Amino acid sequence: MQPDWQRPRVRPALQTRDQGDLDENNTAILDDFDRIKTLGTGSFGRVMLVKHRNAGDYFAMKILDKQKVVKLKQVEHTLNEKKILQAVDFPFLVRLAYHFKDNSNLYMVLEYVQGGEMFTHLRKVGKFSEPHARFYAAQIVLAFQYLHSLDLIYRDLKPENLLIDHQGYIKVITIIVIIDILMTCSLSTS
Repeated sequence: MQPDWQRPRVRPALQTRDQGDLDENNTAILDDFDRIKTLGTGSFGRVMLVKHRNAGDYFAMKILDKQKVVKLKQVEHTLNEKKILQAVDFPFLVRLAYHFKDNSNLYMVLEYVQGGEMFTHLRKVGKFSEPHARFYAAQIVLAFQYLHSLDLIYRDLKPENLLIDHQGYIKVITIIVIIDILMTCSLSTS
């Protein structure tokens, strides 16, 4: 029998939120979650599969070591990532559910997408059929159009940064590399 975090489960989409809603209604603490397993590691920390103790929902918890963020001069970058994740709300982008901090770490609790990376699926099948490729490409284009409407550019498109959910739809990850167009323009003219 599969663990319940591997079984497909349809949840209502996270609600559209404004800045006030996220801070007021989406507060959490580390003790609200049970850690299941590590999904990945990076230069600032790791991503863990967690289960919300009260709601029973699964999430991907990004745990960033504050000291490493400061040492690697990524404070502003990390704050921008959180700000962007709070602002975006689109079906083909991974969503931020909660964010909080303690003395050692910053936590970003993201929607868990259980279908896996497109990279893994591509390795298994070699290549997608043309209808599948069009289906995925259309979703990516829609996600990018949405980001562009917010004056944001996504700069890290690759199969490893595309997840496929249990229903076969794309979720774009690694929002950290999104750049504000206005900031980019001012940098290029300096």
